[in-house]
Amino acid sequence: MSKDFDKLIYLDSSFVSSKYEEIRKVSPTVQITKVEGMKAQVGIGLFSSDIHTQETKTFKISSLKMYGEIKDELLNYPDSSLSLFQNYTGTTLVWIEGNLSLGTWRESSSSQKQENEVFQYFEIYCQDKRVALLTHNEYLSSGFDSILSSSKVFQSNISIPVRSLVRLMWHVEDAENYVACPYVITER
Repeated sequence: MSKDFDKLIYLDSSFVSSKYEEIRKVSPTVQITKVEGMKAQVGIGLFSSDIHTQETKTFKISSLKMYGEIKDELLNYPDSSLSLFQNYTGTTLVWIEGNLSLGTWRESSSSQKQENEVFQYFEIYCQDKRVALLTHNEYLSSGFDSILSSSKVFQSNISIPVRSLVRLMWHVEDAENYVACPYVITER
C-alpha cells in the first residue's frame, strides 16, 4: 500500500467508500440527520427554512485502505478513447492517461471597464485533447491541494504523467475541452 500512497494525487473518498460498500458488501454505520440552514425566513404567518437531510457513514477502515482493497476491481473500468465520447448520450466511467497540468479560462467581460474573470482548474492532456477536472480540494494529496491558490510563479511547468479514473461528463466544443469528475488520480 505504501507504494500506492506515494503515487496518489487524488482520491475521492465518497466514491471509494460507496464502491467499497457495493463491491465488498460491507455496510457502514449510518446516521441520518435533518439540518436547518441559516436561511430561515418569515413567510405569511409561517416560518420557512433551509432544511435538508444529511447522511453520515462511518466505516472501520480508512478510504485509503478501502482503495487498496478494491483497486483491482476499479481497474476493470475500460481505458478511454476520448474521440468515441459523444455528448447527450450520458456519462461514462473510464481510465485516462496523460499529463496533469493547470488550465485557465478567461471569461470575457461585457464591459470594457471590468476585468476579465479568470478561472483556474486542473486538467489532463490526454490523446492530444484536454480534459478539465471538476475537483474538490479535500480529495487532493497534501501539497497538491494548494497549487490553485499558490503564486503564479509556482504554477508554470506543471506536467505530471498520470493515470486517472474519471467520469466523462460532456465535451465543450467551443473550448475544445472535455469535462470530467476524477475519482482516482495516480502518478504513472
